[in-house]
Amino acid sequence: MEFVTGFGVFDLPGGAFLALYGALFVVAITASLVLARVMRPEGRAIPESDPDALAYLTGGRARMAESLVASLLEAKALMMEGSNRLRIVAQPSDARPAGRAILALPSPASWAAVARAARSPAAAIEQKLIRSGLMIDKAGMMPLRLWQAAPFLLLIGFGAIKWQIGVARDKPVGFLAALLVVTLVVALIRLLAVDRRTKGGLAALSTARERFERLRRAPAAGEAALAVALFGTTVLAGSALSDFHRMRAASGGDAGVASDSGSSDGSSGGGCGGGGCGGCGS
Repeated sequence: MEFVTGFGVFDLPGGAFLALYGALFVVAITASLVLARVMRPEGRAIPESDPDALAYLTGGRARMAESLVASLLEAKALMMEGSNRLRIVAQPSDARPAGRAILALPSPASWAAVARAARSPAAAIEQKLIRSGLMIDKAGMMPLRLWQAAPFLLLIGFGAIKWQIGVARDKPVGFLAALLVVTLVVALIRLLAVDRRTKGGLAALSTARERFERLRRAPAAGEAALAVALFGTTVLAGSALSDFHRMRAASGGDAGVASDSGSSDGSSGGGCGGGGCGGCGS
């Protein structure tokens, strides 16, 4: 078998080059994750206990809305109507400021309406987290985007050279072209989906979860908001608020990290928005 005729590694036979490309793809994944971790801004690891802030830090606007609704359901200000709507039944004077936007909605309200109502208060929470050094601002995201995508962009360049040589030599390049497309898709995901939490923000969230680990198993009265903020609506399964968990699970909710993929929410935002995509960053 002829391996080298002038182009070195680019003269590898098709099968051997594809195997090499696959191995380098795995290396690129590892490098992307490591670079995202190393290049993430330090921020400040300050303690955070506000349910709204922790919810947004965990899963962006969607998680914050879930935490708000859990609080209002527990306070009897909201009640489930059917399997996917929420009826406003009271206007408690001690409602969290962010919850008042939800209580101002026409009743009954869909989850889409609730999520939209949470957008404005979520923006204020996002700015608070940025000022605290727990989240990355918009300007600070671009370097992290580039670092995350760089290994895949380099791999695309490497594969493109072989593709051009193969075309010039009238060799089959279909499999390589498919791998290049896959690599491009992954590169775009890593470029667009950024976990916006600083190292300090991740540390603050980890500390809060360790401190309130018991909420994962059995939140007491008045703790639904914080439990959902940190661990999602799964903590409500088997409780008086289990219908709300079923509604969110059925719609594909109860997931996400504070990320950004061009939006400003966490599942959409949360944040992998302020939030969204949830979690392609590391």
